[in-house]
Amino acid sequence: MKKLFIGIAAVFLILIVAVCALPFLVPASTYGQVAESRLEAMLGRDVTLASDPKITIFPQLGARIDDVEIANAEGFDDPYLAKAGSLSVAVKWLPLFSRRVEIAALRFEDAEVLLHQKSATLNNWTFSPAKETPEPVDGSGAPAGDPGFDAIVPRAELTNARIVFRDEVAGEVYEAEEINLIARLEGLEAPVGLDLNLVLNNEPLSLTIEASSLLGLTRDEDVETQVDFSSDMAVASFDGTFRAADTPIISGNFSSGIRDLPGLMAFLNIESEQDMSAIGQIDASGSVSGAVDTLSLLNLDVKQQSSTLRSDFTGDIRMEGSSPAISGTLRSSSSNLRQLLEQLNVDMSAYGSSAFKRFDADIALTQSGSRTNATINSLEFDDVEVTGTLGFDLSRDVPSINADLSIPKLDLSPYLVTSSGKPQASTPTDSWSEEPIDLSPLRLVNGEVKLAIADLTDGRGSVQDLRVSGTLSNGRFNGTLNTSAPDGGRSGTPSMIAPLYNGNLTTNIAVADVPNGPNTLRIDANGSGIAAAELIRFFTGMNVLRGVGALDSDVRMSGKSLADFVRGMNGTYSADVAEGAILGINLPQLLRAAADWRTALTSGNLPSALSPSQETDFSSLTLNGNISNGVANIDTFQMNAPFVRASATGSIDLFNRTLDIRITPRAVNTSSAQGNEGLNGFGIPLKISGSWTSVSGSLDMDFISDLARREAGNLIQNELSDRLGEDASGILGSVLGGSRTPTPSQTTTPAPADEIGETEETAEEETTPEDAARSLLRDFITNRNRED
Repeated sequence: MKKLFIGIAAVFLILIVAVCALPFLVPASTYGQVAESRLEAMLGRDVTLASDPKITIFPQLGARIDDVEIANAEGFDDPYLAKAGSLSVAVKWLPLFSRRVEIAALRFEDAEVLLHQKSATLNNWTFSPAKETPEPVDGSGAPAGDPGFDAIVPRAELTNARIVFRDEVAGEVYEAEEINLIARLEGLEAPVGLDLNLVLNNEPLSLTIEASSLLGLTRDEDVETQVDFSSDMAVASFDGTFRAADTPIISGNFSSGIRDLPGLMAFLNIESEQDMSAIGQIDASGSVSGAVDTLSLLNLDVKQQSSTLRSDFTGDIRMEGSSPAISGTLRSSSSNLRQLLEQLNVDMSAYGSSAFKRFDADIALTQSGSRTNATINSLEFDDVEVTGTLGFDLSRDVPSINADLSIPKLDLSPYLVTSSGKPQASTPTDSWSEEPIDLSPLRLVNGEVKLAIADLTDGRGSVQDLRVSGTLSNGRFNGTLNTSAPDGGRSGTPSMIAPLYNGNLTTNIAVADVPNGPNTLRIDANGSGIAAAELIRFFTGMNVLRGVGALDSDVRMSGKSLADFVRGMNGTYSADVAEGAILGINLPQLLRAAADWRTALTSGNLPSALSPSQETDFSSLTLNGNISNGVANIDTFQMNAPFVRASATGSIDLFNRTLDIRITPRAVNTSSAQGNEGLNGFGIPLKISGSWTSVSGSLDMDFISDLARREAGNLIQNELSDRLGEDASGILGSVLGGSRTPTPSQTTTPAPADEIGETEETAEEETTPEDAARSLLRDFITNRNRED
C-alpha cells in the first residue's frame, strides 16, 4: 500500500511539473504573435510590442509585455493612439491543452491614451476591425503557430493611466490622470461592470456601472442598469433600465446632489458673474421615465439649502414637446434677502436697511393642457403681501404669461432711496435722461395682466384702489389704469399726498417697442375729483395750485429715451378746478396796493404780494391748451375769484423745465366775480418766468413800455390838438403812431385804491386790459408832471 501511495504521489508530481512546464513548451514569441495579430484584427490598427512576452505562472498563467503601442488613425498628428508601460496577459489553463488561448485578464500599467476630436464626425478612437483573417497554414483556420483565440476578456484593468482629450469642435482640452479602471465581462450576453477612479482637470471622480448585458446595451432592448457617480462637487445614482433606441429610453429611480455649485460650474466651463455659492447644496430624488428628450420626472423631491435661502419642490415634471408640464408645490424663503443678493453680486448700496429684508413663498402648480397655472397660496416680500394666480405657456414660439394679482399695500419708498437712506424727492431741475430705454423685453412674452393694489405709495404720495389691466402682444402693451373710490367713499384722512383720494382717474396706455425706429407711447387720461395741487406736487415737486378738478388729456410721445419722449411730446389737455387757490401770489393784494404801483412801474418789481406764503383763492379755474414738441401752450386760462378775475397766456417748456406765463388780473366790483368789470380794474399784466424751482415774477415791462410809448404819444397829440387844432395833431399823430383819446379828466375816475374790491357799484362799460393799464399810466404820468 505504501508503494501505491508513493506511486500516486509521483504521478501527481509529474503532472504538476508537466503543467508548470507546459507554458514553456510554447515559444514566447508565439504569445507575442497572438497578441499582436488579435489586437490588430480587433482594432484595425498596427500594434507594436517592443519585446517578447515574459512567461508568468503565479498568480496566474500568462505573459507580461513591456512597451506596447497602438498606432494612431490616419490623418491625426499624435504619434500613437495609446501606449502602455507594460501589458500583462493572464490566460486560462485548461484551454491550452487543446491549443486554445482564452484570456482571463488584461492589465495595462502606466498607459497613456491621446483622444482627438477633429470634427463632429471625425475622431481617432473609432476602430475599423479587420474583415479578413490571416491565411491559415496549418489547416486549423489559424495562422501557423497561432493557437485558437477567444476574444472575450473577463477582466481588463488600467492602472495609473492618463488620457488626454482634445476637442477642436468645442475648443477644449480635458486631461484625466491617475486613472484606475477595472472592467468585468463574462460574455457578450453576460453582465458587464465598470469601476473607474480618476482625476479629471484636477477633480477626483468615481464612477461605477453595472449592466445585465453588453450586447443589450447596443440593441433596442431594455437592459438592467445601475450607475453611481461621486465627486467632491456632485453625486448621482440611477437604478433601472436603459434602452439604446434611436433616442435612448431610460426608466428607474434616481437621486442626485450638488455639493459645490461654483466648482461644478467651473468644471463644466460655465461662466457666471454671480457667486453661486449662495445657492448652497441641492438634493433631488424621484423616478424618471421616457426618451431622453421627453423625460418625465415623477415623485420629485428637490431641496435647496444655504445660510440665506431655503427652497423645496415636490411634484412631477413632464416634457411635452419642447416645454415642461409642471405640477406640484414650490416653497422658498429667505430671512436675509439682502445678504443673499449681495452674495450674488447685486449692488445693494443704494437701498436702505428696510428694503430687501426677506421673502417667503408658497405656490401650488397645476397643469391644464400646455399651460401651467400657479396659485399663490402666500407670497410675502418684505412688508408686501401678494395673492392671486399666474399662468404660463412655454410651448409657443413666444411664451404666454397671464397674471391676476392682488396687493393690499405696496410701499415703494424703501426701494426708491439713495445711499443716505432718505426718500428721493422730486428733482425737477435735473435734466431728462438721454439713456436709451430698452423696451425689447416687451417682445419676450405675450399675455394679459390684471393687478389690483389697494394702497400704492412712494413715501411722498399715495393712490388707493388702483387697478391695472392690459394685454401684451408682439412688443406692444395696451392697457388701462383706473382708480375710483368705492361705494360710500373712502374713510379717514390721508397722511400724505393723495391726489385721487376723493376722485377717480381712468388712463388708457399704449406703449410699443419699434426695433428699427423710435418707440411710441400714448396716454389718454380722464378723471374728476382730482386734487390738482397734490397731483402737480406728486410729479414735479412744485406747490403752485390747490383745488379739486377734472382732467382730460391725450398725449403722444415717441423716442428712444425719456428725454426723447418729453422733447417729442404732443397732444392736448384741459382741466377745470373748483374752489382752490393759486399759490405764491396774492392778486387782490396786488390790485389793492395802489400806493406801490408807482414804485413798481419805476423798478419793474412786484410788491410783496408775490412770495411762497401768498395765495389767491378762486372759485373756478378753466385751463386748456395744446402740447407741441414738449412745450405746453396755454390757450385758455380763466380764473374767477372774489373781486378778481385773471386770464393768462404763455407756455411751459416741459423738456427744459421752464415756464413763461403772462397773467392779466382784473379787479371787479362784486365779490361773486360774475362780470361787472369796471374801469377801476388795473389790468396790468404780470410776467411769471424761470425754472420750475426758481420762479420769478415782475410786471410785464415789455407790455408796459409799448403801452407807455403809445400813451405818451396820445397825450402829446391831445395836448397839441387842444392848442393847435385837429390838423396839427393829426400830422403829429401819424408820426408818433398815437390816436386822439379822451384825457384822464374825460374818463371815469377809478375808485380809490382802498375801495377796490369793496364797493358794490356796477360799471357802466366794459374795459380791456389795455384800457385799464392805460388809465393807470395816465395817472402815473400826470402825477409825475405835477411833482415836476
